[in-house]
Amino acid sequence: MCETGSVSRLLTVRTGGSLIIPCYYDKAYAEYKKYWCFDATASYSSYQSFFTLTMRNLQHEDTGAYWCAVEVGGIFVKDALEQLQIKVQSGMRPVSHSNQILL
Repeated sequence: MCETGSVSRLLTVRTGGSLIIPCYYDKAYAEYKKYWCFDATASYSSYQSFFTLTMRNLQHEDTGAYWCAVEVGGIFVKDALEQLQIKVQSGMRPVSHSNQILL
């Protein structure tokens, strides 16, 4: 389950633009289910100790909090999460980003 916490990365993109977001995780979680929290059109693929998420044709409504996550246990074990903030703006410079953490 995804919940509000401290934001580890802020990503800014132009309206209509795309993002490819690497979500890193500890190698101990290689066989665990990875997922992305937010109601948006997105796809992901796993590779080694990160998975990438691609978002296309981003619109202002896509601005908000998102989470890269690894499902580590049942209902009594908190999943490993990284919270991201995505901001979609019109008339700005190309994509910028800051920081990355390991889940």
